[in-house]
Amino acid sequence: ALAAVADPPTAPPGGAAAPIEVVVHRVEARDIELTTELTGRAAAPLIAEVRPRVDGIVEAQRFSEGGAVEQGALLYLLDDALYQAAYDYASAALQRDKARLGTARMKAERYARLLKSRSISQELHDDAQAALAEAEATVAVSRAALRRAQIDLDFTRVTAPISGHVGRSGVTVGALVTASQAQPLVTIRQLDPIYVDLSQPSAEWLRLRSAMAAAEVTLTLPDGSRYPHKGVIAFAETMVEEGSGGITLRARFPNPERQLLPGMYLRAAVVEELTDGDEPRWT
Repeated sequence: ALAAVADPPTAPPGGAAAPIEVVVHRVEARDIELTTELTGRAAAPLIAEVRPRVDGIVEAQRFSEGGAVEQGALLYLLDDALYQAAYDYASAALQRDKARLGTARMKAERYARLLKSRSISQELHDDAQAALAEAEATVAVSRAALRRAQIDLDFTRVTAPISGHVGRSGVTVGALVTASQAQPLVTIRQLDPIYVDLSQPSAEWLRLRSAMAAAEVTLTLPDGSRYPHKGVIAFAETMVEEGSGGITLRARFPNPERQLLPGMYLRAAVVEELTDGDEPRWT
């Protein structure tokens, strides 16, 4: 009501109406990123808990805790005196059985010729053939025993099964270790590349799954800074967790500076879509 009785705008001298200021915005198309904010934790792609495969005393440690190792690198040396003796015994037993095999083979060949001239009985010939077969089997057993002794001797050199970074050693020089013990000697983790496991609500997954294959992922570190490398979605879990109703997405990131560590809590932004110029979102 007050507006209805307000005085009209005062016209300037000359009778012309006052100009009205108009703000004009140019409408143009541009690409817009659609993102989803998720949280997750970093996880190592490969983890190897190194355990001894034979009993022995630790004689030496050949790595630096926290350092990098290559697959096959020597980690520990165990006392090999007993295993070297077992190998030498098995080697000598094989040589003995090979000599007996040679004797049995010559006897069998000689009896085979004598049988043709009817100089010996069939029974003697058969016994010689049986002795030859037994000698051959004995050599095979001795060869297997030597191979087993060689394996046990090799296991006194504990090597890295994967390439990665080693943690702290679980034993010291002089400690007694046993085959397949519960406590690992050391744990090796691969850090580059590294995974980040993210939890995505299942309702959102149904909407976004077509875009996830090409989605990019950026990370925010615990101190609030932005991680310099972008990642991609490696795969999505094939089941929904009953408790949370979410689906685990695993993103893979390069980690050349070892800035991301397994177990680190992270915030991720998943770029679901980047609209193109043919079907723009207008701003």
